[in-house]
Amino acid sequence: MADLPDFWQSSVVNIITQDLPEIINRPKYGNAQWAFYNDTIPVDLGVNLCVIAGKGITYAGVVVCDGATGSHADDCISFDFDHEGLYSPSFFNLNRWAVTKQPGVLGCLGAFDDTNYIYSIILPYGITFETVLRITYYNMSATPAPVKLYFIYALI
Repeated sequence: MADLPDFWQSSVVNIITQDLPEIINRPKYGNAQWAFYNDTIPVDLGVNLCVIAGKGITYAGVVVCDGATGSHADDCISFDFDHEGLYSPSFFNLNRWAVTKQPGVLGCLGAFDDTNYIYSIILPYGITFETVLRITYYNMSATPAPVKLYFIYALI
């Protein structure tokens, strides 16, 4: 074994020179935490469902509009990662474009029932943030929106 080189031709790592094409440093995240929201959002208003300060990562979550008295197909959600606002398409467009599997456009459609007025967006997972994460629901319809958020994340 003493005659063997410290690397071979197809290896991307040279142990002697410590050459690496890329170093990936995985931070140690803390315990998973819950964020929860349950309230009715008035007409034509955007409301923060949760604001999380610090460095962290998203694990899982869902935003649900259930029990409304009218259609909420045009409602949407925004994600603010580190003060950079990103808007998800409306429930209607997620349904029309068949965005129903992760990874979606900042989430994917979980439910779209425009007869019983049940809608949900499954939140994206594995997204890291350095300073703040904010999830906001925009009620773009003519009736109040009963909204729930269930969200799991971890901070460093």
